[in-house]
Amino acid sequence: SDAKSQALDFEYDTVMEVTANYDDATPEQLAWATRQLFNLGALDVWQTTAVGKKGRVMILLSFLAEEGVWRNCA
Repeated sequence: SDAKSQALDFEYDTVMEVTANYDDATPEQLAWATRQLFNLGALDVWQTTAVGKKGRVMILLSFLAEEGVWRNCA
């Protein structure tokens, strides 16, 4: 039998990735938002540093959540 022609036996999930830009938030506010997202059902939460308009530092706050849960977190 040809192994390539057989279907792969694995599980998969569908998740949503949501990202918001914050250009005027304190580290304490971002930490609080991160905890709240986990409490509301987010699977993962991360922060990415970015450059906004006029060269200002901003944070992209992103999270992953299951399809039925992401609206609770948004």
